[in-house]
Amino acid sequence: MVHVLLSLALVIARGGAAEPAAAPSAEKESSAPVIQKETAKEAPSAPTALPESMTAPAEVMKPEGTLNAGIRELGSTNLHPSLIRPPTTTTFHTPPIGEGLLVVGNDSKVVPQLARKWSISQDLSTWTFRLEEGVQFHKGYGEMTAEDVVWSSLQWGENEFQSRRNLVNSFWDDPEGSVETPDPYTIVVDTAAPIADVLACGFLASPSGGAIPAVSKRQTEEIGVEAANRDIAATGPSDPLLADHIHVGAAGTNGGVVVNLAGGLSGCVSADADLIKAIRQNPAGYYVNLHTALNPVGEVRGQLEIPHE
Repeated sequence: MVHVLLSLALVIARGGAAEPAAAPSAEKESSAPVIQKETAKEAPSAPTALPESMTAPAEVMKPEGTLNAGIRELGSTNLHPSLIRPPTTTTFHTPPIGEGLLVVGNDSKVVPQLARKWSISQDLSTWTFRLEEGVQFHKGYGEMTAEDVVWSSLQWGENEFQSRRNLVNSFWDDPEGSVETPDPYTIVVDTAAPIADVLACGFLASPSGGAIPAVSKRQTEEIGVEAANRDIAATGPSDPLLADHIHVGAAGTNGGVVVNLAGGLSGCVSADADLIKAIRQNPAGYYVNLHTALNPVGEVRGQLEIPHE
C-alpha cells in the first residue's frame, strides 16, 4: 500500500472563515523562485605542529639488574680462541666481552683498538703493531702484552671450527714467515707472501665479525682451556662506567683532570680554547682515563694521539 502525505495549507482571512486550499497539480511546476543557499567554504586547517625534540635528562641512568638471553642458533657458547666458532665470533664483540687489535669505526674505516698504531710495508708482507700500554685483562690476570696477542692468534689458527682458519694461519703462522715480539708492546709479522690489507683487516678488526680477541695466556695455563672457555679473561671495560676524563700527564705519569667527558664515549664536549690548542700541540702530554666500580682509580688508560690526515 502506498501512502501519500498531503500537506494542507490553511489560509486565514481577516474576518472570514478558513477555506481549504486547492491541492497543487503534480504536472504544474511551482512558480516560487528556488533560492539556492551558497555553502560557506571551510577555512583551511592549520598545519599540524611538529613535536618538539626531547631533551635528554641531565642524570645519567645507571645499568641495573641482569639480562639473560638465549639464541638457539648459537648453540653452546665458546669464548676461548681455540674453541670459538661462528656465529659466536660476532657476539663476542657485541657486548664488550673482548677486543681485537683494530676496530671498524662508525665511518667504516679501520682504526686502532688494542694496537695504538700499525704500519704495513710496501710489499704488503711485513706488518708492525705497536700496542697500547697498561691494558688490563679481566679477573685480575694482569697486563696484556704482545705475547698474549700472538698466542691468542695462534690458538685461533689451530681452531678446526673456524672457517677462516687457513687465512689466519697464512698471516700469523706461515712456515716461511715469522712473528717477532722485540718488546712487550711491539709485534712484527712477516707473512712471507703479500696479503692485501682488506683481507687481513677482516680478522684483525672488530666488530666485523671475525676479529681475533686478545685473551690471557696465563689464565689458560693456570686453569686449562675448558675452565677458561666458560670464564674467559679478555680486555675491555668490565664494569659500568662511573666516569671518564682527559688528564694532563705523559706516559707513565699521573696528572689532574682537564676535561670531564661526562660519561660519554661518543659525541662532543666543550673545552677551553687554550686547552684544546695545547692538546693539539702536544697530545702525548695528555691521556684518557676510564673509571669503573671495579677499578675506580682507572681501568683503561690511553695517551692521546692526533691521527695524520
